[in-house]
Amino acid sequence: MTSCVRTLTARLTARLRAARGDEGATLVEYALGVALLVVVTIPAVGFLTDESTEVVGRRADSLGAPDLDETGTPATLPPPTTTLPGGSVPPPPESVVTVTFSSSSSTVQRNVEWAATIGFEALDDTGNERELVTIAGQWAGATITTPIPMTCATNLSGRCAVTLRSLACGTATSVTFTVTSVSGEGVTYSGTLPVVITVNRPTGTGQNACG
Repeated sequence: MTSCVRTLTARLTARLRAARGDEGATLVEYALGVALLVVVTIPAVGFLTDESTEVVGRRADSLGAPDLDETGTPATLPPPTTTLPGGSVPPPPESVVTVTFSSSSSTVQRNVEWAATIGFEALDDTGNERELVTIAGQWAGATITTPIPMTCATNLSGRCAVTLRSLACGTATSVTFTVTSVSGEGVTYSGTLPVVITVNRPTGTGQNACG
């Protein structure tokens, strides 16, 4: 580009030296116009070169080239999220839960009343404690005319308990709790229902017994 400008300038200079009068002035104006056109054209060529490079880069990206961050390292994209119709997110996958239980009894007032307690522990299929597992059932017994429904939900340690109080020492020798459902978000109970658990009245002559 520079050599072309020099050649054009040399030719115009030779013509100017041969020109006379008004014709000379016209050649001067023509030379200035050509020089101005050359000065404007050089930046325009550079600008078009940059634009072409950017267009090529965008087309390469659209063909699957990895995105780069400011350091030139491929950018890490977030994991895809599945969304159900209506904008809701699907629930977590089902996990199999095993529920174990232990029973105990104690007196509230010696030789008068006693209480029955059943504790539950929920573990998932990897052996970890599972919270927010709801265990529902009902109490029944010889002195209970209408079944008494009761539920509990496991805490962070995967445990909860149900307790039935005010059982008469003289008449209520035992009570039962029937587990009718084990539920929770993403929970599948591993056992079969219903499960019947029996709690016997505390016996003996000790302080915590219906003697």
